[in-house]
Amino acid sequence: MSERKHYNPDQKVVILRELLENRVPISQLAEKYGAHPNDIYNWKKKLFESAENIFTAKPTDGVSSSIAEKKISKLEETLRKREERSWITMSYFYRKARKVFLSGLFLFMHSFQRRRGGSTNQLPH
Repeated sequence: MSERKHYNPDQKVVILRELLENRVPISQLAEKYGAHPNDIYNWKKKLFESAENIFTAKPTDGVSSSIAEKKISKLEETLRKREERSWITMSYFYRKARKVFLSGLFLFMHSFQRRRGGSTNQLPH
């Protein structure tokens, strides 16, 4: 029993082109390329069944491209807003952390100066 050959789409197109343009009989093509005649009939059938899709409008026409552009600009705006919020949040937490750090530093200096007998009236900047 022989192993079944597999044909990629380019090979199928070459075979079908010979069939349709050069009017080579299917039996000759089957023998030439080592394909079963039923396979060639099925490829031809699929070609004509899907030929309608070639002539239908693609979603890349002007209307859908403008919709895609609107969607892209909306997503970009969403990302910009998200980035702004993250910067605002980061600056808020930075200010809070700075306040906590400075108050801790003040308490440390205050207790250190009290032990040494120094002045406690100066706040750190």
